Amino acid sequence: MTIGLRELAETRGDEWSLDDEFGRLTWAEENERTNRLVHGLRGLGLGAHSCLAILGGNRREWVEAANAASRASLVFVPINWHFSTDEVAYVVQNSGATAILADAEYGATAQAAAERAGVEVRIAYGGTIDGFIDYDELLASASPDEPVDQGAGRPMFYTSGTTGRPKGVVPANDIVGLDPHEITQRQRSIIDALAIPTTDGISYTGAPLYHAGPFGFGYRLHSLGSRLITRRKWDAEQLLQLIERDRIR
Repeated sequence: MTIGLRELAETRGDEWSLDDEFGRLTWAEENERTNRLVHGLRGLGLGAHSCLAILGGNRREWVEAANAASRASLVFVPINWHFSTDEVAYVVQNSGATAILADAEYGATAQAAAERAGVEVRIAYGGTIDGFIDYDELLASASPDEPVDQGAGRPMFYTSGTTGRPKGVVPANDIVGLDPHEITQRQRSIIDALAIPTTDGISYTGAPLYHAGPFGFGYRLHSLGSRLITRRKWDAEQLLQLIERDRIR
């Protein structure tokens, strides 16, 4: 059977899985937080094929949102946090997002874009944004139990828009609602062909996860069992220290 987050929590639960500026989560903790987010999002009305926009820097909440979408048959849209309010509002509206998860660091942009796009479900992490639900409170109020009716989600990345408005790009092999384990198997076959370690791997990304490259070689590897170290920005000296400390591979 292909390994997913639940199985990782069952077999490697006490091992750390995710490292950001705020500490580390174990596979068991990450799985529980993801379960809570799935229940929380469903409680806010997000059903299969609903679209969740994510505007924020690299940290655990971003990863958990991708996890939750990938288990709750959601489309999730990673948004470039360099975008202007107008560009963010356009992506949110164009993608059909019914909810936005935003990093408080970009709170002013997120708030204005949500208003302009008419998105009612608004969630903030890393601090407060006026009119947004607090992420930690949402998790605390939701069940930690394994969600029923799990189905694969998929990302929809937007292009830079250098020749006009950004355009949404959907990976052809990611099918919403499919058995998540089947999607994982497809991804694993690609990574195995590249001889990239997953079950005993440790990956790092200091580049933004909203971009398909860091997403593919950071988050995707993590979803296959590689432990992930993520930072909000690139720092060469810090990376050398992390390589020495954790033997990133």
